[in-house]
Amino acid sequence: MALQPCVECGELTDRNRCAKHRLKSTPKDREAHPAYANRSKWRRFSKKLRKLSPFCEICGTSDDLTVDHIVRVHDRPEWTYEPDNCRILCRFHNGSISGTPATAEVENEIAEKIAASKAARARRLRQANGGEHQPGVEDRPRGKSKFELVSVSTIEEEV
Repeated sequence: MALQPCVECGELTDRNRCAKHRLKSTPKDREAHPAYANRSKWRRFSKKLRKLSPFCEICGTSDDLTVDHIVRVHDRPEWTYEPDNCRILCRFHNGSISGTPATAEVENEIAEKIAASKAARARRLRQANGGEHQPGVEDRPRGKSKFELVSVSTIEEEV
């Protein structure tokens, strides 16, 4: 293996820095990111978004697409799986803007979009259930079918 001078002091070493000047590696806290914390849920969510929008929003490429959070997960973890807080970018553009915090105006805009989406979702659920208001429907976690919202008394009345 060829030796090369350290970029700091010029001492010959097998890497670009000698042992004294070698940078301390700081592994990212991957467990905090949704892609690693809840891998299967994130993969399904990411795949769905990339299928709905199969191009980078900046350059238009369809290669190596990723999901980018407009308001960082670090700042608003409750918005991790909100489609209104996500956009599709190629890996290059996602990496070039990663870590940039959103402005207060953008964050307020996203909050309004999320509130409107939740209200529309609740309206659709009420319509699907015959227009009657059911307590707690707005708070129902995603992923459960609308059939689980039908009460036992409604089933008994139908029989």
